[in-house]
Amino acid sequence: MRSVKNVGQTSRLTTDSQNRLLAYTTAAGLGAFFAGQNAEAQVTASAALAPYPHTLIKGVAPATGYYHTYFYIDVDGDGTPDLNLNVDTFRVNIDKAITTQTNKVLNPSSNGYVIPWTVGTNLDASTGSVPTYKKWLANSYFYGGSWLYTWNNFATEEALGFSFTAADGLTHFGYMNVKVNHTSGANNDFTATVNGIYYNATANVGIIIGALPPAVVTVTSINVGAGNSVTINFTSSDSAAASVFTLQSSPALGASANWTTDSGAVITSSAPGVYQAVTTGTGGSAQFFRISH
Repeated sequence: MRSVKNVGQTSRLTTDSQNRLLAYTTAAGLGAFFAGQNAEAQVTASAALAPYPHTLIKGVAPATGYYHTYFYIDVDGDGTPDLNLNVDTFRVNIDKAITTQTNKVLNPSSNGYVIPWTVGTNLDASTGSVPTYKKWLANSYFYGGSWLYTWNNFATEEALGFSFTAADGLTHFGYMNVKVNHTSGANNDFTATVNGIYYNATANVGIIIGALPPAVVTVTSINVGAGNSVTINFTSSDSAAASVFTLQSSPALGASANWTTDSGAVITSSAPGVYQAVTTGTGGSAQFFRISH
């Protein structure tokens, strides 16, 4: 929530209005909830492929590798990639990024391929199971001169579990929300959409699938310019796409508040998690703003 003082042609923020600036918070992500999470757990949102949702397509940046199908994931942002999500048009698979790493893809039960976890279940050293055959999320096979669609374990957005060695040299557990896209009746058309990556910043402690921290939206500055123009800079901990935010305004707070969406506001992102909202104020004696996520 932001308070803006507009006085004639020389609008400015008073000390009082600055002291009343508040951050707006909300829960975000797949099956967001906190129920049952251990007190010592530190669920952290990764910015590895942010902003989300991020659709990965063969040959489109940040794809790398000989066939431009490798999408490296640095879960904890320490500069070393931890996982490699390989998105080809005929197969999607995941593995550790470097052969010498001990990072693992983990299933909730024994299976030859990669299968999703259920929201509310706990992923740790005792519950995770390594795929017994191939680390494939979806697959097709070559027949009659083309790749024919066979199966997709992530046809809807699901949680894919993993463990990795973080910058502290210890094992951490996490998961990503991912969906393998496929058009019914088509072949050789796989892409993958990642809608969040989360890990426990506490080493050797499990993570509850879907137990996400609330996304925290923090207003960092506000400027009132000529013609009652208003520029609000803010950040969001989940690095969501700019399109998911809206700017709301009200002439008053408390019982007299009347929050309405500012349809004229333009919200853009200059970097993952960094945003700017630009609008025109009413020119009234006071106007309050808040970012809705």
